[in-house]
Amino acid sequence: MHKPTRATIGTISLLRERASIRSTVLVLALLGVLAATASCSHDPFADYEIAAVELRSAPRLEFVRAHRGMKFLQVLFDFKNDSGETLVLRALDFSLRDTQGKHYPFSAQVLDMGQAFHTAESFLESEQVKSGSVVFMIPRKAVPKEMIFRFEFEGGLVVRFDEKQASLIEGDPRWD
Repeated sequence: MHKPTRATIGTISLLRERASIRSTVLVLALLGVLAATASCSHDPFADYEIAAVELRSAPRLEFVRAHRGMKFLQVLFDFKNDSGETLVLRALDFSLRDTQGKHYPFSAQVLDMGQAFHTAESFLESEQVKSGSVVFMIPRKAVPKEMIFRFEFEGGLVVRFDEKQASLIEGDPRWD
């Protein structure tokens, strides 16, 4: 039988320490995954609310005309931030979907939330409600169904338009 030497005993205890460290790291990694999964289940839009949506035709912007076959649509709304943090809003945070299900992700042209002239971003402090509007350029024949805030994050916060209002916009002679 082989008698263990100090080197063998030292190697065995070192291996035990490494195994213990690996187990600890594995447990911590597992706890991290569980915590991340739990935090992912939180609705990213639970702290935001968009209300009082109104549609208006916008035949042209100040210095811009709609491209051929396109129209401008202005959507007025109130945006409430209950997130506990300042929210930065940009025109491209908003998109439209029409009644045919077609999504227009980069159709927003102008966001007006009371920010300074020629300023692309608007800041919405926590516990604040701001009125504003966003102007979209979409195909002339498209009938708007809903506005979407930050579509790229789990489908975004969807606000459906009133069907009666959308049909009035559709029949607006300024777009024919």
